[in-house]
Amino acid sequence: MAPGKSNVVEFRRRAWSATANLCVATHRDAARPLAQGMLALAAAASQLEDAVTTPSLALADLQDQLNCYRDLFERAPVGFLVMGLNGRIARANRAAAAILTPGQASLDGHFLREFCSGDGAHQVAGHLERLARGAAFDLCEFTLERPGGPPLPVRIETLNLGTPGDGPLRAVLLDASGLEELEEGLSLAASVVEHSAQAVIVTDAAYRTVAVNPAFTTITGYTATEALGQVPGVFLQAGGVEGPDHPILTQLRARGYWQGEIANRRKDGAPYMEWAQINAIPDAHGGAKYYVCMFSDMTGQDAAKNSLVQLAYCDSLTGLANRASLLEHLGRALSAARRDKHPLGLIYIDLDKFKEVNDGLGHSGGDRLLQFFAAALKASVRRTDLVARIGGDEFAIIMPDLSVEGAAGRVAANILEQLAATPFCEHGRELSVGASIGITLFPKDGKTLETLLNCADSAMYEAKKAGGNRACFYSPQTSPDFKQHDELAADLRHAWGRRELVIQYQPRVRLRDLRISGCEVILGWNRPGHGLLDQGTFSALVATTGMVMALEHWLLRTVTAQAQRAGAGGLRELRVAFGIAAPHFAPGHLAPLIRRVSAALSARAFVVELEIPESVIVRHSQGTVPALARLREQGVQLTLRDFGSDAIALRQLGAVPLTRVKIAPSLLRDLEGNPAAATIVKGIIALGHAFGLAVLADGVETPGQVRILAQYGCDEAQGPLFSAPLSGAALATLLEQAAPLPAGCDTVGRAGTWLARAVSRAIACLRASLRSAPRGV
Repeated sequence: MAPGKSNVVEFRRRAWSATANLCVATHRDAARPLAQGMLALAAAASQLEDAVTTPSLALADLQDQLNCYRDLFERAPVGFLVMGLNGRIARANRAAAAILTPGQASLDGHFLREFCSGDGAHQVAGHLERLARGAAFDLCEFTLERPGGPPLPVRIETLNLGTPGDGPLRAVLLDASGLEELEEGLSLAASVVEHSAQAVIVTDAAYRTVAVNPAFTTITGYTATEALGQVPGVFLQAGGVEGPDHPILTQLRARGYWQGEIANRRKDGAPYMEWAQINAIPDAHGGAKYYVCMFSDMTGQDAAKNSLVQLAYCDSLTGLANRASLLEHLGRALSAARRDKHPLGLIYIDLDKFKEVNDGLGHSGGDRLLQFFAAALKASVRRTDLVARIGGDEFAIIMPDLSVEGAAGRVAANILEQLAATPFCEHGRELSVGASIGITLFPKDGKTLETLLNCADSAMYEAKKAGGNRACFYSPQTSPDFKQHDELAADLRHAWGRRELVIQYQPRVRLRDLRISGCEVILGWNRPGHGLLDQGTFSALVATTGMVMALEHWLLRTVTAQAQRAGAGGLRELRVAFGIAAPHFAPGHLAPLIRRVSAALSARAFVVELEIPESVIVRHSQGTVPALARLREQGVQLTLRDFGSDAIALRQLGAVPLTRVKIAPSLLRDLEGNPAAATIVKGIIALGHAFGLAVLADGVETPGQVRILAQYGCDEAQGPLFSAPLSGAALATLLEQAAPLPAGCDTVGRAGTWLARAVSRAIACLRASLRSAPRGV
């Protein structure tokens, strides 16, 4: 090969290498490889210029190449300088001029130090001095003071070619703005993975391990060295490349992720269960370039789940069943009683004058009194009866399969006799304890769970009104204000046509940033001459008149129409929750509800959320769960309301495609002052998260409750602290002016101003809590 030809080939080889480095650097947006690529390009261009002066070469070909690389020089995305050892600029491209002196066309003949001042001039002088002493490469960073503009952090990387001519130095100027933040962000991300309690494995497209974190070694026992190049167990179970039709690999290819529970073995052979999540990292063509697998050791979580079940269904103070367990057992007992045609008894018991005793003995003494009373109840019932503490000083007993009605009365008498015969002793003092007892019977007094609960409660209060320390059977005469109830029911049937029904919206707040995340639709009745009826009274009235389904259909239709008329200024993109009563889910009634919900979805006026009672899950019909699943697929969010207060088995919780659970307001009342109540709420939140559900707290009244709920990881809250129910117009104004909800936000009238003050207090309380909380909370 001719010498000239050889030089051209060698030049092209170096030039392509430099261009490849440049392309890679530009693709990755990495400053250092980009600078090195440009420096290599400069060296190749310098050799090309020398080659042009050699007569034996093909001058036209070389001139074309030289023009190409001069064009690259001028259009390079970074600043490029050719300098002498003293920093005198022989040539500079446009990017360099834009960095050093915006607006100045040429830098030729200027010295680099002219554009620096203060510390920057010293750093540049040191940089040139090191190169003058023979350094082949050097870099430095300095701040450039530019007239009429803000200071600019700059990085200069210089290659000393040691050649004569315009100058031996080839320098790249880089705008270093954001590099420090980028490096800190990358360092933080690496630190998070390094210190994560979850094991992290990164594999290539062939499932071979390329990186692991320390938690992987902690969980499996394998070191990083042992794991590198090996196929992780989750892919071995999926068949790896030999089993491409395995469900794990099928889902990874179709969706790019998979998660689930798998069995694995540690290095010592010990089996364990792990919860794994796998995500595919795509390449430029959409194929999988890497797989990232994160997993956690589930050993011991079964015991934790059992503890949560115990917490959810057992009263921690007395060891009795709690309200949730009582309602679940009562639902099953009622079903058996209907099937076998056996009577059933329900007894409500309330300690007499417990508040006075508790105030005199203190909380610890009051707790011991409740434990004493629970023991007395258990000693007074049959082996088949269930005793439960339903809250505070209230207890209940389920008596299934009563052979005679008088058996319930004998149990009540046993309780009173036991209390009379065994006084409560505290610090050497004997205290006589009395109880008011209400008794109701199925099917004599009622045939539904709700009716029996109301009847037993009514009978108990009748016993208390009669002086206490006695038992009363339920009778219709003990239920107050039946005449008034009938009048209200008659008026309600006409209220619909008279436009007396009022639609309001209760805002919901996301606790992590106190932004409005949604609202609950609340239907009220503005009864002429009486004002807005109490919400509890109105809800109970609707339930007993048989109008609940018709009213809820009307509410869905009306809110959708209002939101459509409001357009972009209304509820669009907001999650709007509708309470749905259990009768909707009875056979034959679910289809009309689905049609109404589908109409709301097609309007796209807001995100539809349905709040369903726990009884739907406990006693759902065969088609309920598939229907709810179809609604979820269409974008409807499903919330289980009053979670923790009604009857539901945990196995049933996972069977329904829920989005979130809503903690009952009754569970928040003692949250601040009662450790046991706080433990229950904490357990409910953990239980919801364990099932992958968001958790919403209802009835928040104090900043202290917000602090505790946020500490326990509750996701959302609603209640009087944040806002009273608002009209549609007030809510729309609030959404426009209060995102997020800061102190002093200008909202609608008194309600909006009060909301701003309340949220301000909640924010201050939450921030103070976070500052004082120990690390890791």
